[in-house]
Amino acid sequence: HSPMRSLTGNGESNWKIAVVTNRAPAGRSPQDNTEIRNTQFPRTLVQQAQDAVFATPKTTFGFTSVTLPTVRNRGECPVDADRGNQVTVDAPQYGSDEQFYEALSACADNAEAKDVFVFVHGFNVTTEQALARAAQVAEDMPFHGVVVAFSWGSLGRGEAYLIDELRAERFFWNLAELLANLRSQLGDDVRLHVL
Repeated sequence: HSPMRSLTGNGESNWKIAVVTNRAPAGRSPQDNTEIRNTQFPRTLVQQAQDAVFATPKTTFGFTSVTLPTVRNRGECPVDADRGNQVTVDAPQYGSDEQFYEALSACADNAEAKDVFVFVHGFNVTTEQALARAAQVAEDMPFHGVVVAFSWGSLGRGEAYLIDELRAERFFWNLAELLANLRSQLGDDVRLHVL
């Protein structure tokens, strides 16, 4: 069993998912993740263009809880609010990278398997959808190690595919840094699996 998985009182699977993202939370600057005071117009058009061309967003680290329904088909990941039998994703709680790697290391030490599953989503995906899918894949395998979801700055819309392609190419450094840090922080006996 994974130390990141537990069962709720009614038998639903609850996964603690490690969240690593280079998305700027709403109302925060993409360069340094500091709070933006004017939330009605957080960035001017010129500033947004500069962000798109020059800014490399800061990586943020945290954890969230994802609950999977008891009744669903393997591979299903219903996240839409109109369904009664859906995946629920709590808002991630972010902290320092030191706290993150310390907590992740403790989870890896308590895991049945010394494996870390790093899930990287594709295009047209929101952070919530990525976290739900990471939990669903881990549950359906079943996976007995530590689950990390990396969420890059996809706009989460089908018509933004070309912009997402540029963002994915541009911001891969955050993912490369994560993989290097996982290797150095968790030790040589931990196996990394990237999907």
